[in-house]
Amino acid sequence: MYEGRRALLRLYARLFGLVAIFFGLAFCWAGIYLMHEMYDLFLSYGTAGLGAFTFIAVLFAIGWCCILVGVRLTLNRPNRYGSLLPPAGWYVVGIFLAIAAVALGYSMILEQNYYDAFAAIIPGSLSVLTFHAGIRARNKVKDDALSL
Repeated sequence: MYEGRRALLRLYARLFGLVAIFFGLAFCWAGIYLMHEMYDLFLSYGTAGLGAFTFIAVLFAIGWCCILVGVRLTLNRPNRYGSLLPPAGWYVVGIFLAIAAVALGYSMILEQNYYDAFAAIIPGSLSVLTFHAGIRARNKVKDDALSL
């Protein structure tokens, strides 16, 4: 009974991994498409919205995270860090969130709209937390083999 349940959980993990890869690729494709549209807008009008670039950075952060987790689940390759992402994955997501926080803060200062300060504080806080998660994952290497 236990082996049957374990096999079913492995199948679910692989299916969820495939779905996560699909969503990650969709988010990254949407980011690339929006980058192309913003480039055309920039060529036509000489300007492009900073908020759109921030949104694109967030799309890439979500897509990167989904792809990394999806590949691990689909290929049954648990990492040795005991974390959802490897440290480099946490750092990349943190960089994208930091870019989003800086861009939102800059646009807030340009428009002098200080009521929306949380729009810059939230991605900045999440960026700090993802860097912290990357450091913790790097320091907590598991030696034993992990498997579902």
